Amino acid sequence: MTDIPSILLSGKGEKQIIIPAKMANRHDIIAGATGTGKTNSLKVLAEDFLNLVWHYCWPMLSVI
Repeated sequence: MTDIPSILLSGKGEKQIIIPAKMANRHDIIAGATGTGKTNSLKVLAEDFLNLVWHYCWPMLSVI
């Protein structure tokens, strides 16, 4: 993993799908049949974004 802020979309170990955080402002679609995990995927993404913002912005905000 690099020092570039990124979001883990899927996978474990060596097989991971990771996107740079700066690419997260693009339009995406999560589609699938009922019960395939769409809502859980969005919850995980929201949690990752919150952790990313907290990790990178909190030090700057605490200085103000």
